[in-house]
Amino acid sequence: MEKSGIGNNADSIENLADELKTQEIDDQLENFVPLLDKELIAQKLEQNGHHQKSILEKLEKMMLEKKIYLDPELNLVSLAEMTHISRHHISEALNQHLGKTYYAYINEYRIKEVLILLDKCKKQGIKPNILSIAFEMGFNSKSTFHLYFKKITGSTPSAYIKHQTENTENGSFSTENKTFLNLGMN
Repeated sequence: MEKSGIGNNADSIENLADELKTQEIDDQLENFVPLLDKELIAQKLEQNGHHQKSILEKLEKMMLEKKIYLDPELNLVSLAEMTHISRHHISEALNQHLGKTYYAYINEYRIKEVLILLDKCKKQGIKPNILSIAFEMGFNSKSTFHLYFKKITGSTPSAYIKHQTENTENGSFSTENKTFLNLGMN
Protein backbone atom coordinates (compact mmCIF):
# COMPACT_ATOMS: atom_id res chain seq x y z
CA MET A 1 0.00 0.00 0.00
CA GLU A 2 2.79 2.43 0.86
CA LYS A 3 4.43 1.93 -2.52
CA SER A 4 1.31 3.03 -4.39
CA GLY A 5 1.10 6.12 -2.17
CA ILE A 6 4.71 6.96 -2.99
CA GLY A 7 4.03 6.42 -6.69
CA ASN A 8 1.01 8.70 -6.54
CA ASN A 9 3.11 11.34 -4.75
CA ALA A 10 5.76 11.15 -7.47
CA ASP A 11 3.10 11.54 -10.16
CA SER A 12 1.61 14.52 -8.31
CA ILE A 13 5.02 16.16 -8.03
CA GLU A 14 5.67 15.56 -11.74
CA ASN A 15 2.28 17.06 -12.66
CA LEU A 16 2.96 20.10 -10.45
CA ALA A 17 6.36 20.59 -12.11
CA ASP A 18 4.75 20.41 -15.57
CA GLU A 19 2.15 22.99 -14.54
CA LEU A 20 4.87 25.35 -13.25
CA LYS A 21 6.83 25.02 -16.52
CA THR A 22 3.68 25.75 -18.53
CA GLN A 23 2.95 28.81 -16.35
CA GLU A 24 6.53 30.09 -16.83
CA ILE A 25 6.20 29.78 -20.62
CA ASP A 26 2.82 31.55 -20.54
CA ASP A 27 4.33 34.39 -18.45
CA GLN A 28 7.21 34.76 -20.88
CA LEU A 29 4.83 34.91 -23.84
CA GLU A 30 2.70 37.56 -22.12
CA ASN A 31 5.82 39.68 -21.68
CA PHE A 32 6.78 39.20 -25.34
CA VAL A 33 3.39 39.98 -26.96
CA PRO A 34 3.44 43.73 -26.17
CA LEU A 35 6.73 43.95 -28.06
CA LEU A 36 5.05 42.89 -31.29
CA ASP A 37 4.02 45.60 -33.69
CA LYS A 38 0.26 45.81 -33.15
CA GLU A 39 -0.19 47.69 -36.41
CA LEU A 40 1.50 44.89 -38.33
CA ILE A 41 -0.74 42.32 -36.64
CA ALA A 42 -3.86 44.32 -37.55
CA GLN A 43 -2.65 44.64 -41.14
CA LYS A 44 -2.01 40.89 -41.40
CA LEU A 45 -5.46 40.11 -40.00
CA GLU A 46 -7.08 42.46 -42.51
CA GLN A 47 -5.14 40.90 -45.40
CA ASN A 48 -6.14 37.45 -44.19
CA GLY A 49 -9.79 38.54 -44.09
CA HIS A 50 -9.63 39.79 -47.69
CA HIS A 51 -7.92 36.58 -48.77
CA GLN A 52 -10.61 34.48 -47.10
CA LYS A 53 -13.37 36.50 -48.76
CA SER A 54 -11.80 35.93 -52.17
CA ILE A 55 -11.63 32.20 -51.40
CA LEU A 56 -15.34 32.18 -50.53
CA GLU A 57 -16.17 34.09 -53.71
CA LYS A 58 -14.28 31.52 -55.77
CA LEU A 59 -16.05 28.65 -53.99
CA GLU A 60 -19.44 30.28 -54.45
CA LYS A 61 -18.77 30.74 -58.16
CA MET A 62 -17.84 27.07 -58.57
CA MET A 63 -20.92 25.98 -56.61
CA LEU A 64 -23.31 28.09 -58.64
CA GLU A 65 -21.78 27.71 -62.09
CA LYS A 66 -20.45 24.16 -62.05
CA LYS A 67 -22.58 22.63 -59.29
CA ILE A 68 -19.59 20.60 -58.15
CA TYR A 69 -21.44 19.67 -54.94
CA LEU A 70 -23.46 17.16 -57.00
CA ASP A 71 -20.36 14.98 -57.28
CA PRO A 72 -20.63 12.29 -54.58
CA GLU A 73 -16.83 11.88 -54.64
CA LEU A 74 -16.23 15.56 -53.82
CA ASN A 75 -14.15 16.06 -50.71
CA LEU A 76 -11.99 18.82 -49.28
CA VAL A 77 -8.85 17.52 -50.99
CA SER A 78 -10.46 17.32 -54.44
CA LEU A 79 -12.04 20.77 -53.94
CA ALA A 80 -8.60 22.15 -53.05
CA GLU A 81 -7.15 20.63 -56.21
CA MET A 82 -9.96 22.05 -58.38
CA THR A 83 -9.66 25.54 -56.95
CA HIS A 84 -5.87 25.58 -56.52
CA ILE A 85 -6.44 26.69 -52.93
CA SER A 86 -5.02 24.75 -50.01
CA ARG A 87 -7.55 22.69 -48.07
CA HIS A 88 -6.41 24.49 -44.93
CA HIS A 89 -7.30 27.89 -46.41
CA ILE A 90 -10.68 26.64 -47.66
CA SER A 91 -11.53 25.20 -44.27
CA GLU A 92 -10.32 28.31 -42.46
CA ALA A 93 -12.37 30.65 -44.69
CA LEU A 94 -15.52 28.56 -44.25
CA ASN A 95 -15.07 28.34 -40.49
CA GLN A 96 -14.12 31.96 -39.84
CA HIS A 97 -16.43 33.75 -42.27
CA LEU A 98 -19.42 31.44 -42.49
CA GLY A 99 -19.12 29.55 -39.22
CA LYS A 100 -19.49 26.28 -41.14
CA THR A 101 -17.50 23.15 -41.72
CA TYR A 102 -16.66 22.03 -45.23
CA TYR A 103 -19.29 19.29 -45.00
CA ALA A 104 -22.02 21.64 -43.77
CA TYR A 105 -21.23 24.05 -46.63
CA ILE A 106 -21.40 21.39 -49.36
CA ASN A 107 -24.39 19.56 -47.91
CA GLU A 108 -26.43 22.78 -47.67
CA TYR A 109 -26.12 23.14 -51.43
CA ARG A 110 -27.16 19.53 -51.85
CA ILE A 111 -30.20 19.96 -49.61
CA LYS A 112 -31.17 23.08 -51.55
CA GLU A 113 -31.17 21.01 -54.75
CA VAL A 114 -33.21 18.27 -53.07
CA LEU A 115 -35.80 20.82 -51.95
CA ILE A 116 -36.01 22.35 -55.43
CA LEU A 117 -36.52 18.91 -56.94
CA LEU A 118 -39.15 18.03 -54.34
CA ASP A 119 -40.97 21.24 -55.23
CA LYS A 120 -40.90 20.31 -58.92
CA CYS A 121 -42.25 16.84 -58.12
CA LYS A 122 -45.11 18.34 -56.12
CA LYS A 123 -45.99 20.78 -58.89
CA GLN A 124 -46.07 17.92 -61.41
CA GLY A 125 -48.01 15.61 -59.07
CA ILE A 126 -45.15 13.10 -58.91
CA LYS A 127 -44.51 11.13 -55.73
CA PRO A 128 -40.73 11.47 -55.21
CA ASN A 129 -38.35 8.75 -54.11
CA ILE A 130 -36.53 10.89 -51.59
CA LEU A 131 -33.52 8.59 -51.20
CA SER A 132 -32.96 8.41 -54.95
CA ILE A 133 -33.10 12.19 -55.10
CA ALA A 134 -30.60 12.43 -52.23
CA PHE A 135 -28.11 10.16 -53.99
CA GLU A 136 -28.64 12.04 -57.25
CA MET A 137 -27.77 15.28 -55.45
CA GLY A 138 -24.42 13.94 -54.23
CA PHE A 139 -25.14 12.34 -50.88
CA ASN A 140 -23.36 9.04 -50.22
CA SER A 141 -25.37 7.89 -47.24
CA LYS A 142 -28.92 7.98 -46.02
CA SER A 143 -27.86 8.97 -42.51
CA THR A 144 -25.87 12.01 -43.67
CA PHE A 145 -28.74 13.07 -45.90
CA HIS A 146 -31.24 12.76 -43.04
CA LEU A 147 -28.94 14.61 -40.64
CA TYR A 148 -28.49 17.64 -42.91
CA PHE A 149 -32.07 17.61 -44.15
CA LYS A 150 -33.34 17.85 -40.58
CA LYS A 151 -30.72 20.47 -39.64
CA ILE A 152 -31.75 22.71 -42.53
CA THR A 153 -35.51 22.19 -42.76
CA GLY A 154 -36.27 21.32 -39.14
CA SER A 155 -37.99 18.08 -40.07
CA THR A 156 -37.31 14.66 -41.51
CA PRO A 157 -37.70 14.22 -45.27
CA SER A 158 -40.94 12.23 -44.91
CA ALA A 159 -42.43 14.76 -42.46
CA TYR A 160 -41.40 17.57 -44.80
CA ILE A 161 -43.11 15.91 -47.78
CA LYS A 162 -46.21 15.19 -45.71
CA HIS A 163 -46.35 18.80 -44.52
CA GLN A 164 -45.90 20.10 -48.07
CA THR A 165 -48.63 17.76 -49.33
CA GLU A 166 -51.00 19.06 -46.66
CA ASN A 167 -50.14 22.65 -47.57
CA THR A 168 -50.65 21.90 -51.28
CA GLU A 169 -54.09 20.53 -50.55
CA ASN A 170 -54.86 23.72 -48.61
CA GLY A 171 -53.59 25.80 -51.54
CA SER A 172 -50.66 27.32 -49.65
CA PHE A 173 -47.65 25.43 -51.00
CA SER A 174 -44.65 27.56 -51.84
CA THR A 175 -40.92 26.97 -51.46
CA GLU A 176 -40.09 30.66 -51.72
CA ASN A 177 -40.25 31.19 -47.96
CA LYS A 178 -38.47 27.97 -46.98
CA THR A 179 -35.40 27.85 -44.76
CA PHE A 180 -33.06 26.65 -47.50
CA LEU A 181 -33.25 29.98 -49.29
CA ASN A 182 -31.86 31.68 -46.21
CA LEU A 183 -28.53 29.89 -46.59
CA GLY A 184 -26.95 32.70 -48.58
CA MET A 185 -27.05 30.70 -51.80
CA ASN A 186 -29.51 32.78 -53.83
